[in-house]
Amino acid sequence: GLGPGGAGGRPAGVLLRAGGAALGGGGRWPVRPHPAGGLVSPASATSRLLALLVDALVLLAAGLVGWALLDSQVLAAMTAVEALAVLTLVRAVTGRSPGALATRTAMVRAGTQTAPGLWPALARQALLVALGLTVLGPVVTVALSRDGRDWVDRLVGTGAVDLRERHDPTP
Repeated sequence: GLGPGGAGGRPAGVLLRAGGAALGGGGRWPVRPHPAGGLVSPASATSRLLALLVDALVLLAAGLVGWALLDSQVLAAMTAVEALAVLTLVRAVTGRSPGALATRTAMVRAGTQTAPGLWPALARQALLVALGLTVLGPVVTVALSRDGRDWVDRLVGTGAVDLRERHDPTP
């Protein structure tokens, strides 16, 4: 667990990446023991919803900038899709996105403190895009989450943690 000794039994200060391997080069792993000790808590539905909305605004902004610069709806849509691909890849490796940074949350593989990895992140994003065709699907899905997970997370094996809160495992 995420105890004071470090993530996954590693000494404090060892950084992680997807799959739990040690990460070199001064990178940072977002899910770690809380500075005050204890474990990070599951992200609330409100935090997850705010993160989703911030990410949606980032994608909208990418599309609008593409449209303004390229004067083409098709190229603007392609710009937004490329931004979504980058966002998904970054989330797969780091567990973070612009929305996660704003809400101080992180996406993790269920039951671990590691980033979700490529396939779970891609599967989650594909399902959210499909739900997005209904316009409110992703919002309702995330708003109804509990314990840092919604039905999509349960299906693909991911979850979200709140890096601001801590849970002290000792009574």
